[in-house]
Amino acid sequence: MILVSFSSCNDNKTEIIGCWQNPTDQFHQVWKFEKNGDVYEGDKLGSWELKEDNTLVVNINHGSNLTGKILKIDKKSMLIKEFGLYEFSWTKIECE
Repeated sequence: MILVSFSSCNDNKTEIIGCWQNPTDQFHQVWKFEKNGDVYEGDKLGSWELKEDNTLVVNINHGSNLTGKILKIDKKSMLIKEFGLYEFSWTKIECE
């Protein structure tokens, strides 16, 4: 018997909901992703979208933007590749 598992965009969209932090960020900013497509970078509101190819697009109202490919995501960590060059590991934390 062979079991095959496929990770879909919907699975990743569910996993991304919650609070995340990049441990290498000097400001220790928390990003909170909500189910309705809202995202908070600290207290700044924006929106997020996960495309079919696992590209995460984040637009924060003050002009900060993030576009990256999610390479790996689970309940505790997310690995994002930005601009095809840099990989960043984010850690899921408890939301306050």
